[in-house]
Amino acid sequence: LMVTVSQLWMIHTMDKAIDNARERGIAIPRFITIYMDDVWCVIQYGRQGLRNSTASDPAVDFNECLNAVHPSVQFTREIEENNSIPFLDILLTREPNGKISTKVYRKPSNTNITIKPQSCQHPSTAIANFKGELCRAHRICSSQENLKKEIDFIINLFEDNGHKREMLEKMAKEYTPPSLQQQTSKSKKQSKTSAPNSQDTPDNLFDVLPFRGVNIGDEPQYKPYACIPFIPGPT
Repeated sequence: LMVTVSQLWMIHTMDKAIDNARERGIAIPRFITIYMDDVWCVIQYGRQGLRNSTASDPAVDFNECLNAVHPSVQFTREIEENNSIPFLDILLTREPNGKISTKVYRKPSNTNITIKPQSCQHPSTAIANFKGELCRAHRICSSQENLKKEIDFIINLFEDNGHKREMLEKMAKEYTPPSLQQQTSKSKKQSKTSAPNSQDTPDNLFDVLPFRGVNIGDEPQYKPYACIPFIPGPT
């Protein structure tokens, strides 16, 4: 229920912000995607020297429209650095050809600690954890180069946590991520009841966030940025 309410509130907020932007003549993001309390947008900046260009920052202006919807829900924003910006566990990079490339993102606070082989967990839990990391790598990395680097990182991570490298490399070599159709079919078999319109529920993050193949322009005026709402606690 929390996810559903969050999505509904964010959609409502975005609709209000877009209406506000239209009334004020503020540029609306060219591309918007929402996942719970995070928003990823592509803002078009005017070229310097053109008569229709303005001194104001369109990202700042649209952020003000978001903050005007409700006083208790205020958004902060992050601007891309070196043509890259993180969103959830994905690092998105704007390539020279205008396409978006993706790879796994880990916060600087990540400790790289996982289940130890001598822990009280069943060995199958550690194996499932390792395969889960492999699955995420296959789903998120948009190039074979990024995928290879991520798999090498995962193997090194689990080896540093005490697991045998030979076993890890064998599993990684033999691993094939399940297709979305397989996951959907398995989920339906395990569930005795299904919610209405459950076939419309996305089974993969990229069904919600279609970053692959998104063309945001091959010129520097297109700048992705993320909005993250800050909800103050009771005072």
